[in-house]
Amino acid sequence: MDMPTGSEVFQVAAEIEDTSRVFYENLAHAAHSEEISAVCRKLAAQEQSHQRLFLRMHENYGRNWPTRKMSAGELAAAETEVRHQIIPDPKQVRQVALRGTAADALDMAIGMEDSAVRFYSSLLPGTAGADADADAIRMIIREEIEHKKTLTYLRGNL
Repeated sequence: MDMPTGSEVFQVAAEIEDTSRVFYENLAHAAHSEEISAVCRKLAAQEQSHQRLFLRMHENYGRNWPTRKMSAGELAAAETEVRHQIIPDPKQVRQVALRGTAADALDMAIGMEDSAVRFYSSLLPGTAGADADADAIRMIIREEIEHKKTLTYLRGNL
């Protein structure tokens, strides 16, 4: 992925949240226990909420900085590249669905948030001189860190 603008990062972030929502919905459906299904449905709802937040952030960003709507092809290509850095290995997902616990599902979600923070943080060095773009990326990182804190709290209270 070339160094994206803040506008593009918000669009990709929203798309990743949607992919994560679908991921958790599918895991909830495939899970062997109601406990894991319930946790995954909550995680899917949180991802949907984050998607809406990132879309609102993109809209607010557009009030002050130039934006360009990415084409469907550009967005799909960027999302595919990023997804491989964030979504867990299918074997791990199957294992959680077939034999895992709610703690395993939350651990996997926490790992996904860690991966997202690492990915977005890796974009910051390329934004030198582009304060608005760096600020956009930092906003997304803060949201992902907050989500991780929520998941960690839930994990600790099982």
